[in-house]
Amino acid sequence: VKTMLNLMKAKKSLKVIDEQIGTPTWAKGFALAIWSALTEKITGIHHWTDAGLASWYDFAVAIQDEALQLAIFENPVIITPVPTSYFPTPAKRPAYSVLNKSSFWQLLDLKPVHWRHQLQIMLKESLH
Repeated sequence: VKTMLNLMKAKKSLKVIDEQIGTPTWAKGFALAIWSALTEKITGIHHWTDAGLASWYDFAVAIQDEALQLAIFENPVIITPVPTSYFPTPAKRPAYSVLNKSSFWQLLDLKPVHWRHQLQIMLKESLH
């Protein structure tokens, strides 16, 4: 999020991959899930992410939308979706990397929080 905000403040346009799908997850939410698991003495291998899914492009657009609403910056940038091949890297990234975290949610008796809502909270907290 911070990288995207810095790029949005410095540039007039950005190109962001729209083919890779995952789940943006706030580190604080993840830390709270770990703390809950420790408190409840849950063992085993489990997955955790926030709810929902998004491409990197969707995530960048959401970051800009929320940042503009919170007046983190004033002028929107043009965000253009591009294929993965636009940014060649040695590492091959999966097109779909969404984890099934339903068992962990049930064990912790947690209501899933959508990544977009977590983004809003994170940005508001970063302003203080």
